[in-house]
Amino acid sequence: CITPAHQFPSGEIMPINRRIQILNWANETKGRYIIEDDYDSEFKYSGMPVPAMQGLDTNEKVIYMGAFSKSLSPSLRISYMVLPPHLMDNYKKNLSFIICPVPVIEQKVLSRFIQEGYFERHLNRMRNIYRKKRETLVRTITALNCKIKVSGADAGLHLLLTVENGMSEKELVSSALAYGVKVYGISKYYFDKTSINKPPAILIGYATLTEKEIESAVKKLYEAWFI
Repeated sequence: CITPAHQFPSGEIMPINRRIQILNWANETKGRYIIEDDYDSEFKYSGMPVPAMQGLDTNEKVIYMGAFSKSLSPSLRISYMVLPPHLMDNYKKNLSFIICPVPVIEQKVLSRFIQEGYFERHLNRMRNIYRKKRETLVRTITALNCKIKVSGADAGLHLLLTVENGMSEKELVSSALAYGVKVYGISKYYFDKTSINKPPAILIGYATLTEKEIESAVKKLYEAWFI
């Protein structure tokens, strides 16, 4: 399974040439498929939109998946899967006995919410809100003029901070927490522990914070890491 729209935790967006390269790989062999999780695709803030691999696929090689946990609410617990037509036939033939656990009323309400244009308007509103928060976070960090490099800020609801102050990842996380700011190390996501970032990279989310809270949090991080 790949997440070309926004890789977690790096925040990278897969470029179009890499997407085409993977599609060509899938086309080389019969029965070879790509599972595309369109994670955070709704929240892209800069650059030209990059089409999903499912939209580029001309040979029915992509199984496209997504959810509404970030765009609406995790409590909905509604996700979806778009199968290539020939796999849909197999699904109906062999897996029609599977019962969807999501109540029908919630599915119908969401369907109307999308069909009548409310979902698109909601996304546009939330995208603007998150863009302002992201800009506040990046601007406030940049204004410190210290050894913090920001990456993965073009999409999603988090970004990475590479901090060059001599502290280890564990020390960065614990010192930030001592100042009341919760951040996360990303070393636990590495399969190859020998390739862990040096200096360490720290993940910070901003979706639930106000712009004033973001500015205050950055000030506290500076005090925790550089004073």
